[in-house]
Amino acid sequence: MKAYLVAHILLLPFLTFTVLAPFGFPLAGAVLGAVIGIVGCAVRYGAQFPPAFMAAQVLGVLTVTLVLLLGPGIRETDSLAIVFSFLAVGAFVSIRQGRPWTAELSAADVGEFAQHPAFIKSNMMFSVMWMLIFAWFAFANWQELSAIYRWVPMILGGVITVIGPKLLMRIGVKRGVVPPQK
Repeated sequence: MKAYLVAHILLLPFLTFTVLAPFGFPLAGAVLGAVIGIVGCAVRYGAQFPPAFMAAQVLGVLTVTLVLLLGPGIRETDSLAIVFSFLAVGAFVSIRQGRPWTAELSAADVGEFAQHPAFIKSNMMFSVMWMLIFAWFAFANWQELSAIYRWVPMILGGVITVIGPKLLMRIGVKRGVVPPQK
């Protein structure tokens, strides 16, 4: 559960935008999301460049901010598609680097097990799942598909993310692949 809260804090730039944009405040959501992202990165990572996913999230919200400031009127669905495209690319880069973005979020719940190959492998799978969901969400928004086609995969991904790790841990402990957690 700690990981779930950490995830929402780290995803606050994107969440701020995706909550405010549909209520008619896309620019305010983008600016606020960008500020939260920049400050969050400065606090969490200091002078270091943030991990790929976090950097992509902030760049996505900044891009939407610039498009909204400079562009003639962009549709809400297009602005959501831009942000989700950046999230998909950030997830892809984190996977290619062998540092799945979900591992940073879920490590808080597992202590030393965060270095175990089974933990990394399962996070690779979750990161791939989210990369595909983000890419789908971007496509579905650009195509202006009905909300059910956009949000159902996101909701299912959330449920899998909450239930999946516990299930995988139980299976791993039973098979002796994963050491029992204290």
